[in-house]
Amino acid sequence: MGRVQQSLVKSGFDAEALLGERYLQMLFQTAFDAGLIPSEADFSGTRVLLSMQGPAVRLYDAMPDGDGNERPTDSDSFATTLLFDHPLGAQLKVRLMIGTETIAAVPFDLFLQVELKKTPPAEDDDSSSPIGDVGIDIHVVDVDTPVFGLLESQFGLTKDFILGKLQEFVNRTMDIGGASKFKRVEDMQIKWHAADDDHGAALGIYINIITRNGDEDDDFLPARGDLDEALNFLANDKDMAMASRSGLYKDMAKDVYSRTAVPTGIGSFDHAFRKSLLNPNSDRLGDMHSVSVGQIPPVMVNNFPVPQNGMRITVEGDIRDPIDLTNTDLTFTIDLRPEVDGEGLLVWNTSFNADVDAVFEFTTIWAVALLGILLGPYASLIALGVVFVAELGVGIGISLYKEGNVKKKADATLADVIPDRLTIKTRRWDPFYATLHQVVTKPSQAEFNAVGFMMCGKAFVGRELVPPENCIIRDETRDASGKIDGLRYLVPDYETVLTDSVLLAPGTSRRDFTAADAAEPDLWRLSLEDFEARKNDAEGPLIVTKIPYFQAAVYVHEHQINEIMCISESEIKEIQDELRGAAKQRIVDRITTDDRDDIEAQVVEDLSANGDVPTQEEIDAEIDVRIQKLAKKEMDSYHSPEPLTLAFAGKLQPKLRFDIAPPELVMLQKKEVVLIDGSVKVVKGRRVITHVRDIADPEPGPAGDQDNLMNRPHYKPTAAGPVFK
Repeated sequence: MGRVQQSLVKSGFDAEALLGERYLQMLFQTAFDAGLIPSEADFSGTRVLLSMQGPAVRLYDAMPDGDGNERPTDSDSFATTLLFDHPLGAQLKVRLMIGTETIAAVPFDLFLQVELKKTPPAEDDDSSSPIGDVGIDIHVVDVDTPVFGLLESQFGLTKDFILGKLQEFVNRTMDIGGASKFKRVEDMQIKWHAADDDHGAALGIYINIITRNGDEDDDFLPARGDLDEALNFLANDKDMAMASRSGLYKDMAKDVYSRTAVPTGIGSFDHAFRKSLLNPNSDRLGDMHSVSVGQIPPVMVNNFPVPQNGMRITVEGDIRDPIDLTNTDLTFTIDLRPEVDGEGLLVWNTSFNADVDAVFEFTTIWAVALLGILLGPYASLIALGVVFVAELGVGIGISLYKEGNVKKKADATLADVIPDRLTIKTRRWDPFYATLHQVVTKPSQAEFNAVGFMMCGKAFVGRELVPPENCIIRDETRDASGKIDGLRYLVPDYETVLTDSVLLAPGTSRRDFTAADAAEPDLWRLSLEDFEARKNDAEGPLIVTKIPYFQAAVYVHEHQINEIMCISESEIKEIQDELRGAAKQRIVDRITTDDRDDIEAQVVEDLSANGDVPTQEEIDAEIDVRIQKLAKKEMDSYHSPEPLTLAFAGKLQPKLRFDIAPPELVMLQKKEVVLIDGSVKVVKGRRVITHVRDIADPEPGPAGDQDNLMNRPHYKPTAAGPVFK
């Protein structure tokens, strides 16, 4: 069984992946399943059908056509051959099997020119990547079929006419990643590799990730990688192989450490330990001391070291108590081990470790600051691991595989350049979940060693069904008796849903749903029964579950809380981000007004130091950089208002719409629809009615003193909406 020969990994790029002919065949089939390649077309009034691969290559059952008929299949469909020195410059030959409802499919060999298309980011994109979107531009330059004579004699179809129709049918740019996917990709190049005795022909893809090389914002690793040095290491019996370069571990660690840098104002830098480790706008909890990345150390068995297949990330820092100003040293260790599950798919086994005493003290003092009032102390020990794995995973370059969030602002990670799941297209066939159409690799090798990561395996057509995290509950619906019977979810990308939800392709995945009302097209209703079915779906969950909600206002009638207005965690974060952005802008405006002249004078002096004469454009750009650095330093001490503070300040009111009785809120938590604010607990009242109230004080007093929900902002529900007091 073939494996990656690490001695052949020579290009010097951060990661290199080799895609064989069968992998490319699966790529075209995945595009077909996603509806990017039409399954039928009209040729001079004749309906022609394009055959597809059978079920052996697909990790799900294909949908029938619009009439409920099984689609035609053929083992030769999309068979792909790499070409070298083709007279018309084609790099690929792809076989289409085309027939009609009455005539058996015959082969049409398409000769394709393939070009990697890299477009620059949009003007409003704040990433440092020079790449916005990446796609594969496909153009048909020739066609061949054994039935040319028959087609011309019987139907009057010439080769030129057929070629033109196929160009119309096939020519396109297949998107392989948008701005979020390539947000930290510095460069991507391709190279075609011919086969030899031990290796199959392959398309090589070479990627560099934007990597910090020091504390200054503009200090990055220099250009690296040489296509002339790239070799073919795709074993004959594999469809895909990839490997990372030597030295990447060290550079990944330095990148993360550098991105926590905060200028002190005296020419040096501190390194901030933040609630969200790599978000410079996140609250600072203490100081970062070091980050290291490497292979998990060996385990001693019978006095012999046994190598471990995995990557270890170690973060050392200290957390500062704002009350007594003492520091608590913390060391977090995250181990990531690649494993193969029962279906042969790559999964990541992640473990999180820390000094137990330190974690106990850390979570006791900092639970609210770190996790927010929405989770609360009871979830801290569990959530700590999730938080740090997620944050470090994104920053260092590997994460639990999670894609499809239509709002996601993800950096390119090592998981993105490890093509175990290459997403070709994300469809919104269903309003409550996204379908990621993917070429999926079942690995026979997935290995971390002292040098880097290597993987190889066989390719299949797959998909992943992922509920978007920004699909939150806006309000509820009720039956004639007033009993809650459904929920209305906010679907921000409803326009895409309206387009995709009426399409049909082999990879279509959707469940029953009711279209939104035209008056509020972004709100889609789901009954409680349908929620339960989606939560427990065999391919699910196919709906977001346990959405954290904060109780922002209460309706008190006769000294009892009759109703509660709730707001989601994500909406609170949006408000906090808006306030943070406004605070930073005020600082920028003040610095610009008060100090711009002095900054400009210093900039001109610095840029002219070597006798150069800077342009006004260069001066203005450098002034902006320095103003932003000064603002960043001042923002280091900014703390986002807690949800309760926002509630009393009225900042949450514009988004408050979800109005629900306490027993109903408890019912929704039991059904795993929502997750109640961690500072609130479920209790049994005097009338044995399940209710919610604040967690009791450490020294309980009268019942009224404990039920602090009574003291949250009040409102009165009216037909026109809530009236806040």
